[in-house]
Amino acid sequence: MSDIRIPFKDAVVAFRGFLREQGWSDQILWLTRDRMTGHRTRYWLFRPEECNTQLSTLDFYNAILSTTSSIRMDGFCQWQGATLAYVQEYGGQSMLLNYGILTGERTIHTVSSPMTWIIIRGFNRLRGEAPFLRFTKMTPTNTSRQ
Repeated sequence: MSDIRIPFKDAVVAFRGFLREQGWSDQILWLTRDRMTGHRTRYWLFRPEECNTQLSTLDFYNAILSTTSSIRMDGFCQWQGATLAYVQEYGGQSMLLNYGILTGERTIHTVSSPMTWIIIRGFNRLRGEAPFLRFTKMTPTNTSRQ
């Protein structure tokens, strides 16, 4: 099977082109699982403006490259002139790279208070998080290493 996955830097360039074709911003803020919570079609994002580093996403992407799994880069939503996006280990053994944007209705809330974030995240875990978050294998944490 042929591996069509490309280095992260090249994938981001192609993804930005894809986003522009879809009418989305090519300014990307990379979401990580630890900064998202949701219930049904409502999502809360913890300080999305701090998702301006791609280091965690780069590490996750490169880890997937060491497997035979397919990779997806998806636009989750648009926020303040940027696209909030994520990298997903899509599974399978086809070694593909795909781009997409999420469609459908969803409500986005941003949270800036750490205490509020802990409460909302805990409440959503108790009542059952959104299926998207339960079943999407995305970058797990946002690290701020330089």
